[in-house]
Amino acid sequence: MVVAAPILVLVLVVGLGLNLLAQERSERAARIRADAVSSSAQTILVTALNAETGVRGYAASKDPDFLQPYDRALGQQSSQVQSLQAAAAAASESRQADAIVTSLDVEFSRLDTLRESVSKSSTPSAIDAELQSGKQGMDTLRAQVEILTAGELAVSASRNSSVARLEGSIEAVDVSGLILALLAGLLGILLFTSGITRRLARSVRNAERLGRGERILFQQAGGDEFDGLDRALRGAELQLAQSSREISHSRDETIEALEANRIKNDFMSRTSHELRTPLNAILGFSQLLEMSDLSETDKDSNEQILKAGRHLLALINDVLDLSRIESKEVRLSLEPVSVVSIISEVVDLMHPLAADRGIRIVQRCGAQELAAVADRQRLKQILLNFTSNAIKYNREDGEIGIECHTTDDGSVTISVSDTGHGLSTSDLTKIFSPFERLHAVQSDVEGAGIGLTVSAGLAAAMSGAITVKSKLGEGSTFILQLPRAPDIPADIATPAVASPLERAVPEAGDAKTTVLRVLYIEDNAVNVRLVEKFVSSRPATTMESARLGQQGVELAREHHPDVIFLDLHLPDLTGDEVFEQLRADPRTALIPVVMISADATPASVTRLLSRGVTAYLTKPINLAELDDLLCGLEAALVPGAA
Repeated sequence: MVVAAPILVLVLVVGLGLNLLAQERSERAARIRADAVSSSAQTILVTALNAETGVRGYAASKDPDFLQPYDRALGQQSSQVQSLQAAAAAASESRQADAIVTSLDVEFSRLDTLRESVSKSSTPSAIDAELQSGKQGMDTLRAQVEILTAGELAVSASRNSSVARLEGSIEAVDVSGLILALLAGLLGILLFTSGITRRLARSVRNAERLGRGERILFQQAGGDEFDGLDRALRGAELQLAQSSREISHSRDETIEALEANRIKNDFMSRTSHELRTPLNAILGFSQLLEMSDLSETDKDSNEQILKAGRHLLALINDVLDLSRIESKEVRLSLEPVSVVSIISEVVDLMHPLAADRGIRIVQRCGAQELAAVADRQRLKQILLNFTSNAIKYNREDGEIGIECHTTDDGSVTISVSDTGHGLSTSDLTKIFSPFERLHAVQSDVEGAGIGLTVSAGLAAAMSGAITVKSKLGEGSTFILQLPRAPDIPADIATPAVASPLERAVPEAGDAKTTVLRVLYIEDNAVNVRLVEKFVSSRPATTMESARLGQQGVELAREHHPDVIFLDLHLPDLTGDEVFEQLRADPRTALIPVVMISADATPASVTRLLSRGVTAYLTKPINLAELDDLLCGLEAALVPGAA
């Protein structure tokens, strides 16, 4: 109703207006036709008069120039006659037009006869007769044109009056239509505000309820746009409920995933501790055996134990690194690092392994000052992994090339290439997947297949990337890209790092022997026995042990040892608590404390070193590293001090 009323009024007004407009156009067209007939007849009359005047002048003067109007009239006659006939046919005046055309033809025929008579010098009496006859013909033509013109002028005047009347009617209809449309629009507005506004307000309330998460109130369907709005709101309510369920489910899954990740990390940390503890005994006692006098057969057996134990330790470290990378808990110390010095260290470490297979390692780094922004230890770990793989998958008597370059975008690239069998395109898509060993399963190549995964994660953590180029039968090239750092002069690229324990070394002439007293606070009897056997093999070094943290604190207060080895996990106290008690007591505050723990997480190492621990050794203990530490402590002791 609201929409139909204005539309109905509009249709009526438009229909009436179009009808009046059609009548006005018809009357205007009739007037135009009448004017065209009148104009064409007048043109013919004027042309005929001009032609007669020219011939009469020629008859009087014998001057041919007077014939120019006549000649022009002859050229225009045909087109003017056609225009008159066409206009007369449109105005239904063909009969009168035909009479005018006939008279015109007769008149031009007489004029032509008169012109011939004058040119032949006919008698004046004959010429006068022709002139008189022509005058009568022109009078007839003039009378016919006047009759036709008068009629058409009357038609034109009548049509003009009709056009004016119709234009007034059209204007009146337009004004009336505008008024009626305004009245209909006002009526529609009143109807809209009285009924539709109420439904709109209810839809708004439903939208607000939907926004608050409440159920909407259903209203009776009206079959119009607002009914469509209500359906849309009901659909939105269903979608919102579905989305809410999905979000809740996704949130639960996320919480479960986070909890699973936390449990996994806790498991990895505990597993690392549990695995490192027996490995400490295996590798520790194997190192002790290595330092003893063994037969060649026993040395070979012991070397196999050490090799297997160190391989297992490397796998444990890789698994832990992978866990930290996945949980984004990798802690790095980014600084400018000399690329050449790192490569030299890697080559020195890998040279014996490569030499066993006759593989040459060629270093091609000309820029000695080249530096990259990286964590020194992690960069070394990545390059060791690249080089180790290049040795494992190389051919006998092959070659490994290590190169370093700078790129146009300000990066440093370090590439390690081999002359092995290479990788296929499908293999290249898998090499960075965890535990993917490709064809190594069918060979005697050791590894768990996570070294490259860990290396890629470490490179990304250092704002770098790893790419691979390979061709079957020709070998592979692993490329590490890192941000470039300002160049480091070659003379300071690898500075000698002095031990923080080094002090004044006792003079050679001092006769008094310094005894280094060690207190080891550790609850694992095997670990205590290992360190005890190692200490007993060193001259002028003694050790006592405590199984409990509090017992160790009391022994330290009573005996005041030169150094304390402290485990991080004890039955009664944590290593942190024992360390705090030692530092809080003036009698033990200055005793160096060395943490020896299976907890190898960087967070624990960094935390305890920042709190003042002298050193942090991880299990399995590297006895050579432990010996260097004790040598530094011995050098720090003042001769004769008890």
